[in-house]
Amino acid sequence: MRQGTPGTLQRKSELSKTSTAHPEELKSASGAKFKPLHHSVYEGRERLGHYVRISPKRYAAYDARNRPLGKFASTRKAFAAVGASARGGNR
Repeated sequence: MRQGTPGTLQRKSELSKTSTAHPEELKSASGAKFKPLHHSVYEGRERLGHYVRISPKRYAAYDARNRPLGKFASTRKAFAAVGASARGGNR
C-alpha cells in the first residue's frame, strides 16, 4: 500500500471471500457477471469503514462498526459516504 500524506483518505482493495461461486466472478440477480471486490477506507492508520460491490454497478458502504451507510451507483459516492460518516456528517 502506498504512503499518503497525513489527513488523506486511502483505499485498500481485497477480493471478497464471501462467495461460494468461482472466486473471480459472481452473478447479480439479473444474471450479469461481475468481479467481487472489497475496499477498506483509511485515514492514516485508522480504518473508517469499507464498501463492497454488490452488483455490476452498485456498491454498499459500511462504517467502521460495520453499520450500513447505503447503496451507491459509484465507488466515488460510496467512498465519500464512508468519509462523511467518519467526520460525523451527511455530506
